[in-house]
Amino acid sequence: MSAVAWALVAHFLLATALLVSNGHYHVVPGTLVLLSCAAAGGALIGAPFPGGVSTGRARALALFLALAFTVAAFLRKPGDFVSTSLVPYYALSACAVGLVASYARETRAGTSRGDRLATLRPYAMLVVAFALGAWMLHASPSPRIDVWPIHQQGAQALLAGRSPYEAGAVATNDTFISHDGKVIATYGYPPTNVLLTAAAYALTGETRWAVLVAIVASAYLLWRLARRSAQPGAPWPDLLLACFLFHPRGLFVLEEAWGDPLALPFLAGFALAVTTGRRRAAAVLLGLLCSVKQHFAIYGVVLAFAPGIGVSGALLALAITAATYLPFAIASPQGVWLALVQFHAKGAFRADSLSLTAMVARAGFVLPSWVGLAATLSFFVVLPWIPRRLGALLTASVVAFFLFYLLGRQAFCNYYYVVGQTLLLAAAALASEPSAPGTQSR
Repeated sequence: MSAVAWALVAHFLLATALLVSNGHYHVVPGTLVLLSCAAAGGALIGAPFPGGVSTGRARALALFLALAFTVAAFLRKPGDFVSTSLVPYYALSACAVGLVASYARETRAGTSRGDRLATLRPYAMLVVAFALGAWMLHASPSPRIDVWPIHQQGAQALLAGRSPYEAGAVATNDTFISHDGKVIATYGYPPTNVLLTAAAYALTGETRWAVLVAIVASAYLLWRLARRSAQPGAPWPDLLLACFLFHPRGLFVLEEAWGDPLALPFLAGFALAVTTGRRRAAAVLLGLLCSVKQHFAIYGVVLAFAPGIGVSGALLALAITAATYLPFAIASPQGVWLALVQFHAKGAFRADSLSLTAMVARAGFVLPSWVGLAATLSFFVVLPWIPRRLGALLTASVVAFFLFYLLGRQAFCNYYYVVGQTLLLAAAALASEPSAPGTQSR
């Protein structure tokens, strides 16, 4: 099986785990995550011989995933706090299913079409996905999760001329242990989060619009990346687009106001910039990618090996990341340290997380908190031996995140959602790379 097919299998297993568990511990989805990690390892091993998507196996997998994900919309409620009719949701989901199903004949035959329908379908999927997201924001206007008021209050503070890291800028009940009356009084996200969500709040009064725009924009960039190696009208790029847009828990991630998807346009933009030889743009986007969440520095370490980045590009990316922190660090140095370092360093182990650590804990043994970080750092040792191809490095970043999450203190739906979308970007990049000499696509 090709590296592309392995990446798609890993994406499917991970998305299925999130679909059945919402990212919380259970033995079955936990096992699926472990299998997804193994499949990602298979994609990494096969990355030197990507072989493209010339025949049916990868194309059929992409069609199956896209159809499975869109049909899954009918199997469960899209979010936890939806308070209005589901009729618009089902109508839009039916449109999504119809659009994806329209690719069946050409996918099976391995043909392309160049008519007007072929031109319009991907844009129709983007519109349907955006409409589904807009419906979710209307249907769940006040999700009962602490992340949402934290982002709202952080945006309000910034727009009022205050640093969100100042004392008193944020205060909301901890919804995980709210019965104990614990209050979260820390904005624990890097400045890029508050800048993007504040822009959305200024325009709409709702920070989650930034997440929706980020998801749709990154899907479009993925599509452009996949199109670079495909024939005009070929179904492969559109099917990857459908898998990205109609992830079975994508609307749930949006509802819960998790900011992780804000990184995806920078990741997809980086991949596209690398493939088009725009080295400086790639380095800038890599720096912005690493600035969205603290542990996204993992992307920086792995993707610094991408073609054209080198030492100068890595230094530029580091400078861009530092520049996003600098104004806030100057305005409130202690607040930034407490919020972005100390607050997370004191984070407790979550036995309800979807991780190997949680599985082991239920067997009576709690792993030390440093195991996930140590495993990730150990993996970095092999990076010089990984092919310096974009597809291989995106796959390597997926493996690094799996190690960090599976062996770390906590890992939930928002963590794995970004990993799954990274797998789709890896599949697109792998498909665009030529086979190694002497290999053949099957």
